Amino acid sequence: MSSSNSSSSIRIEKRQVGEVDVFIFHLEGTPNEARDHFKNQLNAKFIKDFSDALDEALRQSKKGRNCAIVTTSTGKHYSDGLDLSYVLSIESVDEKIAFLKSVETLLYKLLTFPMITVAAVNGHAFAGGMLLALAHDYRISNEEKGFWCMSEIDIPSPLTPGYSALINSKLNAQTVAHMMITGARLNAKEMQANQVVWQTAKGEAAVLEEAVKLAAKYGVKSKSVMREIKEDVWWNAAKQLKYGSAARAKL
Repeated sequence: MSSSNSSSSIRIEKRQVGEVDVFIFHLEGTPNEARDHFKNQLNAKFIKDFSDALDEALRQSKKGRNCAIVTTSTGKHYSDGLDLSYVLSIESVDEKIAFLKSVETLLYKLLTFPMITVAAVNGHAFAGGMLLALAHDYRISNEEKGFWCMSEIDIPSPLTPGYSALINSKLNAQTVAHMMITGARLNAKEMQANQVVWQTAKGEAAVLEEAVKLAAKYGVKSKSVMREIKEDVWWNAAKQLKYGSAARAKL
């Protein structure tokens, strides 16, 4: 099954793996002309398309099958983070804050989504792209290319309370401080050593296959209480993303 909406930034593929339907979200936002590379910058369209794809997977899951989600992309980036040119084009301060809040809302939805979610990180996960990967339950990263980075120190701009809570919930304090204060870029093995990446694989195809296996392995788990459990496990990040203010950001 593939998404019928060809204009969407998200192409949905469905694979039946044993008892589990694995929905693979191929992230195809901000493409080059050949469409063999996607930056997947977070702008209004990408955020809406991602949220709509989550809704579609949830609708299909109500047919009685076990379901899980894998997200991935093609080329150098998994996601290049917020679309800064888009953000800077928003003239109204209130509208800019509303957009940054919409990113928080998407991250909250993904963080607490009532299915197993796995990010198959094919390449760079920068800033908002790293936050997008962190909002998944598991992350598998490419040994051959791609860095993880929080680049706000170089923009410069502070994180919103929701963004900060998410990164602090998934990384240890010293790694958070190092990445945030210096903008350091860590590779797949370094992120695995920091218990952010569940496992690594060599090459895009292997990363995706391992992610699908992992999603299918745990996709049989009960959905009836999964959202509530995730809310409890990540309670501070969930609370800040759901109710926090994006007013601190100074883009």
